[in-house]
Amino acid sequence: VDRLERSNYVISALSISTNIAGEAVRQLRGCRGLFMTGSSVIGDGITPEEILLPFQYGAALFEANPGDEELRDYIKGLVNEGQESTIEALVAWYREADQVLRPTLGKSIGAGNWSNEIDNLDASRIPVVLVYGDQEQVIDRGYLEKARPGNWRKHGRVLEKDGHLANLDDPEAFTRLLAGFACETLD
Repeated sequence: VDRLERSNYVISALSISTNIAGEAVRQLRGCRGLFMTGSSVIGDGITPEEILLPFQYGAALFEANPGDEELRDYIKGLVNEGQESTIEALVAWYREADQVLRPTLGKSIGAGNWSNEIDNLDASRIPVVLVYGDQEQVIDRGYLEKARPGNWRKHGRVLEKDGHLANLDDPEAFTRLLAGFACETLD
């Protein structure tokens, strides 16, 4: 992040990558906005237990190599009406990911090794939009109501008939929102 020599850009983050953005936001020189879908940013006393909904297959997120059926069921819970081709692509991408990352991430979260991402977002003064699907099965969309007011609180969007991966459930609506946000923040 320190070596990025970009200016006037927007970052679109999805799911757990919103936590990475929340950790790094203070170092994002030139960033004009964060567009966060299925966000799980933490801090201000809000813990993962308060964010995550009971999800039968959620453990797969932190396993290096879950079984095929468990992984497919996990992925089916991320999209509302996923086509078979989408599910197969997500399974392949999951399998191609670093096998050490997911268990390490799980251990880090379990040990409470995170910074106050909510505070980082507020301190950055970078405009933030949070996008959730109304069929979200992973994240409690209302958890951020417990957080103190921030520069992102009035900028939430809910996409109808979409799940955790709203960008895949309705790519057109997602792209319109992202493009609108980029145009507003990059002007």
